[in-house]
Amino acid sequence: MRSLLIMGLGKSGLYAALLGIADGRYHLVICDDKNNETIMRRKEIVVKEALKRRVPVSIYIGENMIPDFSNVEMAVVSPGVSLAHPYLTFIKQKGAEIISELEFAYRYIRDERDKIIGITGTNGKTTTVLLLSHILKGGKRKIFTGGNIGDPLSKYVLQEGLVDHIVLEISSFQLEAIRYFSVGLGAILNIDEDHLDRHGSLNEYASLKFRIFKNAHDTDWAVLNKDDRIISHRYRIENLPSNVAWFSVGSEVPLGAYMDKGWLKVKLSGAERAIVNYSNLSDEAKFNLENIMAAALIASILDIPSETIRKAINTFRFPPHRMEYVGEYAHRKVYNDSKATNPHAVKKALSFLHEKVILIMGGYGKNFSFSSLKPVVERKVKILIAYGEAADKIIEDLKDCGITMYKIWKFEDAVRMAWSLSTEGDTILLSPGCASYDQFKSYEERGERFKELILEFGVQ
Repeated sequence: MRSLLIMGLGKSGLYAALLGIADGRYHLVICDDKNNETIMRRKEIVVKEALKRRVPVSIYIGENMIPDFSNVEMAVVSPGVSLAHPYLTFIKQKGAEIISELEFAYRYIRDERDKIIGITGTNGKTTTVLLLSHILKGGKRKIFTGGNIGDPLSKYVLQEGLVDHIVLEISSFQLEAIRYFSVGLGAILNIDEDHLDRHGSLNEYASLKFRIFKNAHDTDWAVLNKDDRIISHRYRIENLPSNVAWFSVGSEVPLGAYMDKGWLKVKLSGAERAIVNYSNLSDEAKFNLENIMAAALIASILDIPSETIRKAINTFRFPPHRMEYVGEYAHRKVYNDSKATNPHAVKKALSFLHEKVILIMGGYGKNFSFSSLKPVVERKVKILIAYGEAADKIIEDLKDCGITMYKIWKFEDAVRMAWSLSTEGDTILLSPGCASYDQFKSYEERGERFKELILEFGVQ
């Protein structure tokens, strides 16, 4: 019996394992270096299902294990597992195929590929996917939303019933190991430095993002950001077979979405549609204008009426931790942008605000430079507080900005310092520009802790 290796027992690994069990043709070998309560609970789920279906399974949890890879022909890799993992290096040398969970699930639903909408980019993926899903639901479409957020594609394969659209958030980690995976409509929102600790260079990272179009057909659609320098450059060398529609805040486009006299407009097949007026948008929506443009353009390509799109935009609740307005305390405005885990996101946050910003940055660095932030930091930031593992790098890269800077280790102390140094009229912004893993499990945990601390200090 062929062996199927599942690397990582996170959510995508769990559903890949359940899909492998449902297939019934494999002996499953499951490995995860972590050993915690969540992993053990998922192990129990897998074992129970394997026993019920009488499928052989071997599970290796924790470090220093010696799995039996003798009959492994294929490995399904969770997004959080590096392709350089020693287990994967070993089986690749033995001739095994290594694929992502996205690719594994796709092989069961190839006949539904035209339904798949894949959205990738450095920032804004989750917001755009959720907004598009909200629009499609308003248009009475049946959808599955998942991928890098929510449920893995393997869960869709396992569930009963078909949908009109499969809306996926797709990360560079998922695109690393695809072979046949293909989308009917793909979008790249933006590309800037991120995950260089894994991908090595910006060029490699950009190349991975464009793999979303790896198996594109000439009847497919590609939605791209005209204002993004890297996307525009990469487009010129990729030779995409797809129909291409652009979105741009700065200029009119021949086919796509653009701003005209304060209106977001979409032009397809010569017909122009006015979607929403910028002046009627909330502050959160204005900050997310590019994401809104992308979602509105995709929805228009899918023949959703303009009024349905407009209503959905106006009723959409933007996800937290993305330039989230926490409130005004003692005449200080506070924003939680904990999801900003790269310099590009910090730049966008600062560009949205006025001057006198007390900026909190830091966390776990991902091997990129913060020097690109110098111009916007010089214009907008009054005081910069750098915390955590990346504090030294942040201070070093921004030392010539001519502003007051402080370095501190603990996140709680950084927030406390920001509050104590602020005065009436200031804006306190958490926009870390780094991952959270030095002191928190996730950016969500970091953002919630920030709001707790601000509430504690603000009501004293």
